[in-house]
Amino acid sequence: MKKSKQEKKNILTITYQAKIKANQETKKQLQFISKGCNFVYNWALTKRIKCDKQGLKQPSKYQQAKDLTDLKKQPNCNWLNKIPAWTLREVVANRVLNSWKKYEEKKQVIQEKKLKMADMTVFRSNNQAIKLKITS
Repeated sequence: MKKSKQEKKNILTITYQAKIKANQETKKQLQFISKGCNFVYNWALTKRIKCDKQGLKQPSKYQQAKDLTDLKKQPNCNWLNKIPAWTLREVVANRVLNSWKKYEEKKQVIQEKKLKMADMTVFRSNNQAIKLKITS
């Protein structure tokens, strides 16, 4: 059953914040997981950047999750198997995808600025800039 807009407004979301007082062993485990997430993030982002530069279609989050499974099977990356799979999948599915969307938005803004600048000609005379906008 689909909820109405009024019912959606009445839903209360509660967020809890807690401070962890971790011992040395727990700190090492959290650092290990953080290192693995950072490695996977950089790996997935690098794959997207390579595809973008080569003009290829971007891999979907499902394809990257499948590639992550293949990566974990490689002998030099088998240490990733010690990290919970859902943690690494979340990095690929959400973190990388969100970063890529922001990158694409910034790229679009930069291209628009370049097009605007291409329409303008700047001359310098006595240390004063003169801008001419060329219209067709």
